[in-house]
Amino acid sequence: MISLGQMNRLSVTERQDEAWLLHAEGDDRQVMLPIEDAPNNMKIDDSIQVFVYRDTNENLVATTARPQVMVGQMAMLTAKHNTAYGTFFDWGLPKDILVPRREQREPVEPGEKMLVYVYIDDADRIAASGKYRNYIDLERHSYQDGDEVHITVGEETPLGFGVVIDYKFSGLIYEDELFRKVKIGDQFKGYIRQVREDGLLDVSTQQPGYGKVPVLAEQILKKLEKTGGKLMMSDKSDPRDIKREFNCSKKAFKQAIGALKKNQTIDIFPDSIVLKK
Repeated sequence: MISLGQMNRLSVTERQDEAWLLHAEGDDRQVMLPIEDAPNNMKIDDSIQVFVYRDTNENLVATTARPQVMVGQMAMLTAKHNTAYGTFFDWGLPKDILVPRREQREPVEPGEKMLVYVYIDDADRIAASGKYRNYIDLERHSYQDGDEVHITVGEETPLGFGVVIDYKFSGLIYEDELFRKVKIGDQFKGYIRQVREDGLLDVSTQQPGYGKVPVLAEQILKKLEKTGGKLMMSDKSDPRDIKREFNCSKKAFKQAIGALKKNQTIDIFPDSIVLKK
């Protein structure tokens, strides 16, 4: 089947004057791939990976280009121009994507950015919405503490940042669980810190439990090698200094250098750690 707004592996069935015709097994629809967008050596019965969307005449068309965001995902996009119906945004394809006025949290001017969710509208067209909260939390999640997830930063809150997990669920990342500077629209790997009793999700940029220790220990070793085998930081250091240097909590840092000392890799002093020779 052909999936609108996604990358598809399609078969080449016919060449016309201006386009190749593509199809997917089990789907009667045909998709046009412009000649100028196809590989020079393409031929009948080849298969090709393409993104499928609709042109201005609502025909299914394909491109070998990959847009900045696909249906069911979120991204920070730049506004290009306003119309009576809404605002068109650049998403990396010749045809811009529309955020209807009713889907805008606030008016936006050309050149401004907006965090949007991309969806299929009632007319089977690809559109985007700044009211992304309307498109998440529509099903029950099955996460467990420690699960690795994809995080999109939504809005700043008094406690930290509201986030969207795997483009599907709401979450909260507390300020002291960030360990990095973030801004709205940033996307990165994170971890479920806690599934609350009410089902809400707390997340962190740092892997919970001892599982993060080996990675952090390796980072500390690399830093020691760069600084000639000595680092003016220890288990007595200020948590803010540790966070600034290694993007981790003091607890995680102490676990990591403790593991290195146990392996007889380093010596720990009150104001420093030293690589053993």
